[in-house]
Amino acid sequence: MKKTIMLIAAMCMTSAITFAQEIIRVSTEKTDLVMKVSPKGRLYQVYLGDKLQNPADYENLKWDVYAASDGAVCQRGHEVYATSGAEDYFEPAVAVTHADGNMSTYLYYKSSEQKAVKGGTETVITLQDKVYPLTVKLHYVAYPKENVIKAWSEISHKEKSAITLWRYSSTMLYFKSSKYYLTNYHSDWAKEGQPETTQLSTGKKIIDTKLGTRAAMQAEPFFELGFDYLFCFDKEGFFIGLAKDVTIEATPKNEIQEDGSSRLKSIKALVPNSTARIHFVANATNDFSQSASWMGMHENTLMTSFESSAGERQDQKIVYWGYVKKNTPAEMKEFLKGGQIDNVVHLIRDRAKVKVELDGAAANDIQKVIVSIYDGQEHGTIAPFNKNLTFPTTNDITAWTPDDITLSENQNTYKGSEGQMENVAYTFENRNDADKPLKVILWVTYKNGTDKRFLVLLQNQENKLYRIKRNHEYKIIVKKLNPDLGYNSFDAAVNGMPANNPWIAVEDIVPEICDGKYTLKITNGTYVLLNEGSNMPQTILFEYRGDDDITANDFEAIWTKNINFGSSDAPTISYSNGIGYVHYTLGSIENELKEGVIHLLDKKHNLSRNIHLYSITQFDYEFRFPTTMGKESTSTSTLSFKIPANYPKELLPIEIRIASNDINPQYCGVEVSNTSEVDGGAGWNNWFVKKYESEDVIGTTQEIDVKNARANKYGATGKFYVKANYYNGGYKETKAKEFTFTYR
Repeated sequence: MKKTIMLIAAMCMTSAITFAQEIIRVSTEKTDLVMKVSPKGRLYQVYLGDKLQNPADYENLKWDVYAASDGAVCQRGHEVYATSGAEDYFEPAVAVTHADGNMSTYLYYKSSEQKAVKGGTETVITLQDKVYPLTVKLHYVAYPKENVIKAWSEISHKEKSAITLWRYSSTMLYFKSSKYYLTNYHSDWAKEGQPETTQLSTGKKIIDTKLGTRAAMQAEPFFELGFDYLFCFDKEGFFIGLAKDVTIEATPKNEIQEDGSSRLKSIKALVPNSTARIHFVANATNDFSQSASWMGMHENTLMTSFESSAGERQDQKIVYWGYVKKNTPAEMKEFLKGGQIDNVVHLIRDRAKVKVELDGAAANDIQKVIVSIYDGQEHGTIAPFNKNLTFPTTNDITAWTPDDITLSENQNTYKGSEGQMENVAYTFENRNDADKPLKVILWVTYKNGTDKRFLVLLQNQENKLYRIKRNHEYKIIVKKLNPDLGYNSFDAAVNGMPANNPWIAVEDIVPEICDGKYTLKITNGTYVLLNEGSNMPQTILFEYRGDDDITANDFEAIWTKNINFGSSDAPTISYSNGIGYVHYTLGSIENELKEGVIHLLDKKHNLSRNIHLYSITQFDYEFRFPTTMGKESTSTSTLSFKIPANYPKELLPIEIRIASNDINPQYCGVEVSNTSEVDGGAGWNNWFVKKYESEDVIGTTQEIDVKNARANKYGATGKFYVKANYYNGGYKETKAKEFTFTYR
């Protein structure tokens, strides 16, 4: 239940270079917005972040920072005020239909000026189209002390007749982060200004209100964006600033293993030269905008002041923390070079996980379980620390001993409710004392329609309460649950007798199966789908750390589920120097989904993992597309398909990938990657990607609207190609399916 990342970092360098004339800078005391004119006269945003201190920093900023979203190989950047046309598939800041019907606009830099205004400085940038007499003036007013930049746009034209302005924005900004978190406020009567924070995924997020300026029953058009942070300290532990230009390699949801880990991820950042200690904080929604005022504060004071807060839905905004401490900046620089197994920072969650697992008779009798936490903590600390205010380093996970708990100063609790989550919940660290134990309420729905509530305490088989520790999983294993012993209401269960008995066990598990000393990890994940290798030997790779004397005889692998999936023979183990293999023989692969589960056990230290295996020739998405499509550039059509009803939720997300030079799928992300398998070397080099992450989509029919990329001749043909997870021979190995149609 940890997240693992490999570090690659660059140290800050300084020099003195004069500013180039094509650089435009809008600044407050703490923030810089920097724009640069390209050699061809287009204006690009090259920086938005903490104020830069050295002239060389501005000169080194590049405008051509990414490949075009349409797959073109030409140079591109983040255009300050993007227009509608054929260059990018991003949402434009302005879209115009000119008097002659042309819908393309290209804005070029003409001039800029700065002038003093009350409380700040106004920058006015003039952009013009070279073909049409269309002018855009961008206004930025920077208020230095308030650290606020106000922006708006002014659009005018002198064309011979009216033009249509069908999109217009006050400004356009680009942010650089691997993850984005949006906080906005929604309202209802007597519940105005309710905050909500969500992680943004690929696609469009709209905050809209139909009621103008009314405070009630609306989604207020205000939002905040949150990012990830690296807190840097010198060798004595004094704060010297936040890292700059932090980028973290993204982690697809389907890469997250059962224990919460993923493959190693790279971080790139600029850190101060004197850095010897780094605190890694991810997913936090805290206000870190005052970092300049923290200069010189000791880490014991600063890092212990940050807390997470959550109510009943504690699965939202889980905060991750990691820590590296070196004796000198030179040692830290050497560590940040990366590339070694020990140059890894393990991120740990700020809370614990509570999960229910049904086994035996309970799995047959019970349809659904909903978990609620009663007397859960509303707050928790971001960083764990002991009584001596020292932080455990997480570059060596074996050094992290989760024996202590770190409690927030705010000890308010929430009372829980029915419907917190289905089968899993989270909670901050808790003493779990006998006089006020944490109560887990199970709302159980039986297959015969009976609804009952049960109270379960997080305690071991000796009835000793567990201390609730961060980054742990408390698994409630239910083998039998008599409905006659349950309660009819939530309150009755809270005040009732616990259901703990020999048929209900609670296990305390350190995720990724690390007990502070030993680690057992399934290298390629605990959920695997096979679509080739029928009746052939198969292997599962695992890694083990912490015991150099362990041998293959110390491991055991057994089938816990094997209904025509593989050979009935027990899996065998081979092991040497930290690397092991589970060997088994796969059965026949058919159109019907088959499942097998192998339980891998370290008999010496009692660590274990379940590996879930699936096999199927392919999933059938039942793709449908009309044989004809309108020939106009504005013509649209629809690709429909069905998410397979037998698709395992553990293998989500499902990605539908489309490549074409004839149509543009709507409301899809764009991934720049090779398309030579379908375009014959034409160099389209982009796939449109529609991602489905929720298990609610399984078994449902979905649609993707497509639009012509251009006007076409009557009777001409168009085509596109589609890929889907484990479809048409597989996901990564599959040949894309071709769809052709005729323009009418």
